[in-house]
Amino acid sequence: MQIFFLGTGGSEGLPCPHCFCDHCREARKYPLFRRVPSAVLVLNARGEALLVDAGTDVAEVCDGLNLQGVLLTHWHADHYAGLFRLGWSPHPLPLVSPEPGRGRKLLPKGLKERRGAPLKALELGSFRIFPLSLKHTVPTWGYLVEDEEGHSVAFLWDTKGLPLETEAFLRRYRPHLAVVDATYPPEIQAENHNNLREAAEIGLSLAHEVLLTHISHQNHSPFFLEEYLGRAFPQSPVALAYDGLKHSLAYPLSLSLKEAEGSSLSGIP
Repeated sequence: MQIFFLGTGGSEGLPCPHCFCDHCREARKYPLFRRVPSAVLVLNARGEALLVDAGTDVAEVCDGLNLQGVLLTHWHADHYAGLFRLGWSPHPLPLVSPEPGRGRKLLPKGLKERRGAPLKALELGSFRIFPLSLKHTVPTWGYLVEDEEGHSVAFLWDTKGLPLETEAFLRRYRPHLAVVDATYPPEIQAENHNNLREAAEIGLSLAHEVLLTHISHQNHSPFFLEEYLGRAFPQSPVALAYDGLKHSLAYPLSLSLKEAEGSSLSGIP
C-alpha cells in the first residue's frame, strides 16, 4: 500500500492568505512547507485507488486512476470542496461519509452515496474499510483502510482525542500507520482539534508509525516542530507529513521522509 499526501494543512492552508506570521513567511520561503487542505490518495498493489477527503481540487491528480471511491471525514468545506469537479465524472464514484444525506444537497451528480457505520467493515474494490467515530464539531469519521496484503492505515482527523470505542478498536487492531490531526502547537489546548503533542501520543499508542497532519498556520514552523518531536519522543517513529510526501507501508517511514524535500506528485501512476 502506498500513501500519497496531497494536502496536509488546516482550512486556511499555508501560507494563510495575507498573513505574515513567522510560519506563513517560512512557507513562502520554503516550498516544502506549503500546505493545502486535507486530501490523501491510497494505492494498493492492484493499482486501485481511494481518495480520503478532497479539501482542494484533486481532479487532475485523480484523472486516469482506478479510483474505487471517496472516504469523506466530515462535511466541512475544507474537506469536501475538491469533490465538485470529481462529481461530474460520467462514472459515478462511491462516496462514504458520516452524513450521507448532505451529499445530495451539496454535490453535483456523479457521486453515489455508500452507506457505512462505525466499526462495520465495508469494501471498495479490494480495500477493506472500517469507519471510525471521531470527536469534532459535526459528525466526523476517521477510517481504517486495509489492503489484501494486510497493510493498514488509520486516518484520524478532524478530532480532539478519540471516543473510547474507536480507541479500543485501534488498540486491538494495531495498524501499521496512523495519520493524526495535529492542528495546534503543543502548548495550546483547544476543544475540537488535537495539539501536536496530543496527536503524537495518540498515534504512538495505537500504531507502529505515525504521521501528523492538518497543520494550521497557528502552529509553529516545521523547524521547531521537528526539533520538538525529537526531544519529546526520542527514537520514536513519529514525524510531520508534508504535501507531496509518498510513503509505502512496505518500507520504514524514515526512508520516505528522506525523500520528502524533493518529492512531487508527478510520480503518481
